Amino acid sequence: MSPPQGDGRALAIECPMRPPWLPEEDIELPVPDNIEVGEGSQVWSRWAFLHYRSRRQPGLRVGRNSGLWGATMLDLGPSGELSVGNYCTLVDVTVSTNGPVRIGDCVMIGHRVVIAGSPAARPPEPTDPVPDPSPAPIEIGSNTWITAYSVILPGARIGDDAVVGSGTVVDGEVPAGATAIGNPYRVVRR
Repeated sequence: MSPPQGDGRALAIECPMRPPWLPEEDIELPVPDNIEVGEGSQVWSRWAFLHYRSRRQPGLRVGRNSGLWGATMLDLGPSGELSVGNYCTLVDVTVSTNGPVRIGDCVMIGHRVVIAGSPAARPPEPTDPVPDPSPAPIEIGSNTWITAYSVILPGARIGDDAVVGSGTVVDGEVPAGATAIGNPYRVVRR
């Protein structure tokens, strides 16, 4: 079942795979009206939108059969936008930016990964002055795997079929088909 488009009212996004031990949400957080969620895709919780301030149209676009699971948080500033391709899985990921983040198709992003538009990722405050509307974009290619506790910084370009190892900090280019590890990152296999 495809979640409905956001209309600014609080709503529960039905998840037929919700485990029986997970309590129903009893929060009244609004779902933004500038999101597009593709057929078969799911956003696990309205908590994902707690710090969502994007004014872009759309600020969030999720392709078909993708999922934003666990404690995934979308800390998008007024000019922030996130585009997630088809057949993607994001689990417990924080996206904190005031710029564009593009994620290709068939991408897996693991637990506690941070995708940040600045080295000091923090949720935007409603009283913050509007920051630079054009930080360097972050691009993640198709069929890519970003493993747990990695940090993806502005200007990162991760090519198709790449792997980013656990705890890696990426602020530049990872070529297509490469494996990158470390802080600072280095390519160890092509």
